[in-house]
Order: sequence, then C-alpha cells, then structure tokens
Amino acid sequence: MVKSIVAAILSDTNFIEKIVHSVVAKVKELVEPLMAIQNEKISELEDKITQLEANLTDQNLFVSKLESSVKTLKDKSNHLEQYGRLDNLGIHDVPEIQDENMHNIVMNLAT
Repeated sequence: MVKSIVAAILSDTNFIEKIVHSVVAKVKELVEPLMAIQNEKISELEDKITQLEANLTDQNLFVSKLESSVKTLKDKSNHLEQYGRLDNLGIHDVPEIQDENMHNIVMNLAT
C-alpha cells in the first residue's frame, strides 16, 4: 500500500515540478547572499591588485632611476680615478725599501 502511494506521488508531474521549484527557490535563497559576499570580496581583491600593479610600476620606475644614478656615479668615479693618476709616474727596476722617501729617491735619480 505505501509502495503504491509513493509510486503515485512520484508519477505525478505536478508534484515533482512543485518540489523541484521549491528546492530551486530555497537554493537561490541560500546562495544569493553568498554570491553577494563573494562578489564583494572579488571586487576588493581586484582593487588591491590594481593598487599593487600601480605600486610595482612606481617601484620599477624608481629602480630604473637608481640604476641610472649608479651608472652615472660609477662613470664619474672612474673618471676621477683616471684624472687622479695623471701625475703618477711608474718607475721600474728600482728596489722598494720600507719607509723610504720616494720624493728624495726621484730627486736623486734626476740628478
């Protein structure tokens, strides 16, 4: 008897449609607030990504300027080192003595 009642209920398409409609409505009711929260979080993350990309662009520009400054300073340092050596004179085949006075040795060689 129960079996025939259940079979009759399950064969009634109106009943099945009402159940499906009720289930779908309840699922939408439960899912919509979750979707709103998820969409809000996605929007927040997209804003954060945009902000981080802008920061990265600024940092890349800053690094590029620093690299340019470092190159300029290296070039200036190299130039100053070369300029500082203009008056240097290398003397070979003269033995080096500890605490020697190079000025006196050069003067003695010149005379």
